[in-house]
Amino acid sequence: LLKYEGTMAPAVMTLSKPDRIVVDLPGIDFAADFLPALPTDPALGKTGSIAVTDHAALTQVRYSFYNDKPRTVRVVLDLSKSWNYELTDDPATGTLTIALKEPQPSKAQFTVVLDAGHGGSDPGARSVTGKWEKDFNLAVVLKVKALLANEPRINLVLTREGDTYPTLDDRVNLANSIKADLFLSVHGNSNNSSSINGTETYYYKDDSLAFANLLHANAVPATGFKDNKVRKVNFRVVTKTTMPAVLLEVGYLSHAANEKELFTEALQNRVAEAIVASFKQYLKLS
Repeated sequence: LLKYEGTMAPAVMTLSKPDRIVVDLPGIDFAADFLPALPTDPALGKTGSIAVTDHAALTQVRYSFYNDKPRTVRVVLDLSKSWNYELTDDPATGTLTIALKEPQPSKAQFTVVLDAGHGGSDPGARSVTGKWEKDFNLAVVLKVKALLANEPRINLVLTREGDTYPTLDDRVNLANSIKADLFLSVHGNSNNSSSINGTETYYYKDDSLAFANLLHANAVPATGFKDNKVRKVNFRVVTKTTMPAVLLEVGYLSHAANEKELFTEALQNRVAEAIVASFKQYLKLS
């Protein structure tokens, strides 16, 4: 923890061999009453260190007047192994905190629940040529399943694999009961106006936004449709699930040009590939 007066714009970098966290504080200097005390011998410059013996990774904290152009104080945290950190700057109290955080071990396998919307007695929207949304949703989901068949680190669980209808609560309860790491529901959209078209991605909880943004960035180029952005909406499957949860509306069944593409193998394959890439990127498997 560092106390300061005025303003500060810290810059942080991590280095390895040996592991250390370096915090540069440009535009500041040591206060006259800085503690721990600086060396009294001018030849030694403004530098010092604190040995640490009771931490799992931190071995020493070093501090020095690092540069004069611009005037910069450098603080170095020497580590025995790589650790994460969190930097918090509170200008109101003039406090800069560097908190070390133990890295979490990487999981051997992640559980992802993939939901083909609607199904069975609930066909979903009807397309302009009489096709049903439930069939489109399932076709994409089964393509994702095939792509992930040889991915040992993703345990893919489907809410349905045929023309059945799990209720919304069934889908939510499945994901929650197995403590899934991620949930995605796939849909085709519809609107009373035949001119509305495009791809959109829905989320509700704050912890779902990162996955929603990543998926949307991959899905829009895959469809080639109008970008309708990421939207926050109170849908049950993204509000009642306890893990990051997103609903993808691939395109509009009520729009002639969208619908023509939605029921092609080529588009469905591209969307499935975009979904798989999003899973792997979000879970840091690629």
